[in-house]
Amino acid sequence: MIIIHQGRIVAQDRIENLAQGGAARLRVLNPGAEADAALCAVNGVAAVHAEPNGVFRVEATQDAASPDSLRTALAAAAVPFGLIELGAAHGLEDAYLRLTADSEPDTRDGSQFPSSTPKPQPDA
Repeated sequence: MIIIHQGRIVAQDRIENLAQGGAARLRVLNPGAEADAALCAVNGVAAVHAEPNGVFRVEATQDAASPDSLRTALAAAAVPFGLIELGAAHGLEDAYLRLTADSEPDTRDGSQFPSSTPKPQPDA
């Protein structure tokens, strides 16, 4: 698969590789600093992002084990905190948004306009 943004190729790989930008998304009954620390301590975890309602997004290091192995280790670390849900963190849509999020619209040729600026209409 090839992802093109503003006329430039920003990624080219197999779908499953593009969608692996993060390791896991999980939800626990008892979130907090201890749950965060337990998830951070799992081998292969690069970062843990706490979100509302007991949700954590966990990103893998480049040299992490397979996504399935990492999710198994994360599940074991999260069980003491009341693991409710565990799944892949990113799908293809998330990969696209991640790869294109840092760029500004290209307005040099007038073909794209920022969302707050209406496109001028030709005089009749």
